[in-house]
Amino acid sequence: PDIGTVHVAGFSIPDAEENVEKYVQEFKYNTAQVKVVLMNVRRFKVQVIGAVNNPGFVSISSVDRLTNAIHKSGGLHKYAEEETVKIVNQHGNEYEYSLKTFEINGDLNNNPIIQEGDIIHVPYMNKYVDIIEKTLTHKKNAVLVTGFVMNPGGHKYLPGYSIKDYIALSGG
Repeated sequence: PDIGTVHVAGFSIPDAEENVEKYVQEFKYNTAQVKVVLMNVRRFKVQVIGAVNNPGFVSISSVDRLTNAIHKSGGLHKYAEEETVKIVNQHGNEYEYSLKTFEINGDLNNNPIIQEGDIIHVPYMNKYVDIIEKTLTHKKNAVLVTGFVMNPGGHKYLPGYSIKDYIALSGG
């Protein structure tokens, strides 16, 4: 109570501990032990576009990685190009990542932590770009699958998906 508030927004936990410790020592509490505990992880929205099943904005935390953001946007489209996923940061810098390399080798350099303001672009495979561009619309209509399937019901329209794909989505 004698010290007051110490603002640590934007600092890592070790840096925040160091700043708080210096601040406390200014008040002649040289023997005080300082521990900083994170109570809430910051959340924000990023845009995921291209070859994902539900393109748009997704809410992620400050510790989520590229694969988390893609998962929260419905996962990869069946024609997604996993080798050249791009992230454009808030300063306009563009970086390219390979989800295949991450999945095969566990290379975290290809699964970076997402920052606020990032735009994630998952491209379509080159041989399917024309097909997707011809069918890509703003349709939100459900594709209804009924009859002898495991889970009859509606599915969101996904460009490039065939009747067999929708039957598979209904459990076959």
